[in-house]
Amino acid sequence: DMEALNEVELNFIQSHPTSPVAINLACEKLTNGYNLTAEQIDLLGKTITGCPSDTTRYADFVRRLEAARLTANGKPIVDLDMVTPSGERCQLADVVKNYEGKYLLVDFWASWCGICRAGTPKIKEYYNTYPREWFEVISVSSDEKSDAWHSAMEKDQMPWTQYCLTPQGIKDLMSKYQIIGVPYYLLISPDGKVIANPSGR
Repeated sequence: DMEALNEVELNFIQSHPTSPVAINLACEKLTNGYNLTAEQIDLLGKTITGCPSDTTRYADFVRRLEAARLTANGKPIVDLDMVTPSGERCQLADVVKNYEGKYLLVDFWASWCGICRAGTPKIKEYYNTYPREWFEVISVSSDEKSDAWHSAMEKDQMPWTQYCLTPQGIKDLMSKYQIIGVPYYLLISPDGKVIANPSGR
């Protein structure tokens, strides 16, 4: 899928490898975790080797490159700290392991996110269409207020398992996955690898 790294932008980056504009473009491509393959990320890393006119921007690129390597399409999910509705601490990577052998859609949302909640009926449709033996869903909220989370869960009646990120989990979602907010979705294959980011952000 070269869509994520379209040819015109890639040509510009390759022909101006030390330009701040090329670095901006590359940084943009590296955001939105699990969007690029390891090969695409390596290509950007090999192409841009410095930016003498803007060392701060180059340092940001290097930081984003390292984060992107951990969230390349086909890699396991990066761990996040969460709680269950009853307040027990748990880890996203451990939860995902429980679903090995099935496709798993991870729905990152929040009670205050209208777009997220408008998407829930579509997720319910998928959930009801495909058999539990091979397709499951979990929702991971980035709510900071437990009451708001609980009331939205009750109202939206999602029949799958729910989790909420801790404050550290929320920070890690934004920085390690390099996203600007929710909704954000990931599809995990039966062998535990993230194979699609249908978020379109």
